[in-house]
Amino acid sequence: MRDVIAMSGNKRAALPPHLHMFPVTFAFFAAGAIFFLAVVLFLPWNIPSLVKTQALHSPGGIWLAHILVLGWATMIAMGASYQIAQVILRCPVYSHKLAFVHLFL
Repeated sequence: MRDVIAMSGNKRAALPPHLHMFPVTFAFFAAGAIFFLAVVLFLPWNIPSLVKTQALHSPGGIWLAHILVLGWATMIAMGASYQIAQVILRCPVYSHKLAFVHLFL
């Protein structure tokens, strides 16, 4: 895909399709990092209560598990999937705007 496209009167080489999704991928990775930072900041104050109850079924333990699984791991996995799907399938993603909607849902 080395066509030359016209953008606002200037000609430049077109980017490969997988590089157009970099902002979406980076946004998912940044959100994952923010959730991980939230866990790192939350954990030191709540380790004694989690150890005392000897179970993660307390509200703090449930919050910790959900932030780690849904916040950190899922955001990293979805960001990577948006990037790698284009490389494997060799076609662009249907909609960049829909990918950002997915991020904020």
